[in-house]
Order: sequence, then C-alpha cells, then structure tokens
Amino acid sequence: MRHLCVLALLALAAPAAAQPSFSPAPGPAYPNTICVVNTVQDEFWAVFDTLAPGQNWAMAVGLRIIGPMAPQCMSFAPGIAVRVRVTMPVRSGSGGTTSNLVCTQLLQPVRSATVNITGAPQAPVCSLS
Repeated sequence: MRHLCVLALLALAAPAAAQPSFSPAPGPAYPNTICVVNTVQDEFWAVFDTLAPGQNWAMAVGLRIIGPMAPQCMSFAPGIAVRVRVTMPVRSGSGGTTSNLVCTQLLQPVRSATVNITGAPQAPVCSLS
C-alpha cells in the first residue's frame, strides 16, 4: 500500500504532457492553417518546424508532395512561429538521395497562409500568399 501511495504522488508531481502545437485538422486550438500547393510535375517535401516561446526550433511534421495534387495542409496553435522548408529530392547515379532546398518561408507569429510551389521541373520556386 505504501508503494502505491508513493507512485501516486510521483504521478501527480510529473509534468503533464504538453499539447502538440499542430494538427492535421483545424479547430479552436489550431486556428492557423498553412497549405502547400504544388503546380510542378515533380516530388517535394514540405517540412514544418515550430518554435514555441522559450523553446528551440523543432520539426513538427513532413509532408511528401508528388506532382500537382490537392493542397496539403497543417493547422497550428496560436502564439508560435512556423518555418516551412520545401526541399526536392535529388537521386544520384549511385542510388543515393540528397535534398536540395527550394525555399524557406517563415511565419512569425503563425498565421493562415499558402506556400505555392511553381515553375518548371528541376527549377521550382516558392511564394507565400
């Protein structure tokens, strides 16, 4: 019984798990939606990094975007910064893959926005709207 009481006190003293700063669906806790729209016939990764007050940048999620497709979106909590890094995989002759950075978009503080990938294959550009 004494063991159970000590464990219960330790559980009460443990910090609660922090609410994540992002969600695949908008809602009251995640009112800021960032979508990536691709019109280029190529493959990209959109990596969303978050920065909460008093924290360091942390990768939240990466979305694979292949060719023109429906907008790929993530929703974020208010009061944070979001950095969207769009990369394009490059395959080498030896079978390896590296990533070329296409663009970085910073929303500080986060707001709803669209990152547009346009241009030609192997020569994409990004813009923020």
